Amino acid sequence: MKRLAAGLLAGALMLASPAWGAEVPAFSDVEPGSWYEEGVRVCVEEGLMEGVGDGRFAPEAPLSDVECGVLLLRLYDLGHGGAGTFEPAPEEWGKITFTTADGTAVTGYGGEDSWRWTALSRSDPGRPGISLDTPELDAWGQAQDGKDATLVLVGKEWAGTAVYYAGDSEKILYFDFARDLDGNQIGPSSSELTTARYLRPAPERWWRDASYYAYSQGLLEYNSAFSSLLWDGQPGQPPITRWAFAEPLAIAAGELPALGQVTELPDVGPDGEYEQIILGLYSAGVLTGSDAYGTFHGEWGLTRAEAAGICARVLRPELRKTISPIPQAAFVPFQENGFYGLKDASGAVHIPAQYAYLVVEEDGAVVVTDLHGNKGILDVDGNVILPCLYPRIYNSPDQEGLVVVGTAGDYASPLHYNGKKGMIDTQGTIVIPLIYDFLTPFENGTASFVRQEGETLIFGHLEPDGTELLLTAEEVSPDDQLYMALRLLGVITP
Repeated sequence: MKRLAAGLLAGALMLASPAWGAEVPAFSDVEPGSWYEEGVRVCVEEGLMEGVGDGRFAPEAPLSDVECGVLLLRLYDLGHGGAGTFEPAPEEWGKITFTTADGTAVTGYGGEDSWRWTALSRSDPGRPGISLDTPELDAWGQAQDGKDATLVLVGKEWAGTAVYYAGDSEKILYFDFARDLDGNQIGPSSSELTTARYLRPAPERWWRDASYYAYSQGLLEYNSAFSSLLWDGQPGQPPITRWAFAEPLAIAAGELPALGQVTELPDVGPDGEYEQIILGLYSAGVLTGSDAYGTFHGEWGLTRAEAAGICARVLRPELRKTISPIPQAAFVPFQENGFYGLKDASGAVHIPAQYAYLVVEEDGAVVVTDLHGNKGILDVDGNVILPCLYPRIYNSPDQEGLVVVGTAGDYASPLHYNGKKGMIDTQGTIVIPLIYDFLTPFENGTASFVRQEGETLIFGHLEPDGTELLLTAEEVSPDDQLYMALRLLGVITP
């Protein structure tokens, strides 16, 4: 019962320079056994992402367009034999030079605040201008008005005229391109002007090297998937949407084998090129949806944790998931008199509205919370899989038919939970006593645990009959979920 959707600081902190063989740090805000822990670990191991400082990963922090663009370019480079790093962009790349008749040359980059881009019509992306913000500059600008000038832009030199403009709040000297006998502009296309202004970031933009990498790989063409992410929209960058993330993700991932055949989702139809890209990522097991129906929620944002999980599935084929979404609107939670229940598409009630909360999980299990705050699991017909006995449950029945449950607790612990965990069967019988501070479901015959006796931490693996196989810190593999728990508890240090 893994939640696919929960509920990526400055972009320069988001991404890592690969440190091959380096110890993966423990993050204070990455809970051991959480749905995103493995994705974070893989992305840090591969040098794709890093923390945000102070020992934190910020899993719930949203990603901006630019941050996602740089992340996916690193992923693209790793998939094409690179190290996920970018060479510095040449100084001349993106440089714009406006030279007036008296030989004065003003040089800068398209996204810099020093340029005053002036549009001559609604469809005009603008042309660079110079702010005349002192009396001396104003007098100089008026003297250049109407005289010949040149502009070097996107590697080409264009002839034209310097034009003085006095607005209500600012005076500008801007460049106007030469025109032919019919009055048509002799200059770059609108897309070339837009590219110079928005897609050649200045050296102070932290993503400049990534943008140059995209340009060198042919990925930064105007109106392309990556250009929409790397758009220089300072001072702020908009948060990414899942719609905008999908196409560049598919480019970065390359051709992936299909694990299944997902042909339609509640909010993604079978028709259209873009829709086919999304469905292909589902079929490959990279995207898994936000609920049991596989809903894409393209208008939603993307967190660092969610991006880490997605990218980890690209990097590690064994993490990809075969999903079979429940048909659209097969079952719909509803609310009545303040309580939650479940209906089918025809409106027939399958679970009466009698729970404080209800959610349909990835595997079709219905997790309910009763009026006492205890959680249980039902099937879609209301049959009890697990009774509501404990305030926390962590999985559907595992390979041994057991569910990890927990007593009431809060986050006042290095493990982010100070209650006690154990395991029960589907009848509610305690099989593994609730004495553990950390406990994972059984997988391949063992579970990992930590418990405290006085001042002593005892940890290792559990067998299904409750037998504890104790380990030393040196014997715990970094691939074991126990490893991260011990890092958080200070037993294992980098």
